[in-house]
Amino acid sequence: MVCCNQSKVLIVDDLEVNRYALEMILTPLNVSVFHASSGDGALVQVLNHDFAVILMDVKMPDLDGYETVKLIHGH
Repeated sequence: MVCCNQSKVLIVDDLEVNRYALEMILTPLNVSVFHASSGDGALVQVLNHDFAVILMDVKMPDLDGYETVKLIHGH
């Protein structure tokens, strides 16, 4: 559940197990966690939300983490 007072964190990783592990680490911090399984998915999330932090995997198929970050900075 997303609350307006919570900081938003985006986890971007093509491996579900990695996204889940990071979410379990972040859960006690009282933040709203969002997921994306690809660079394209991350771009969609960034267009719809303001994130305090984005945790980005570097090695992903198609659009890798470096390219995704460049596009996010351009936004």
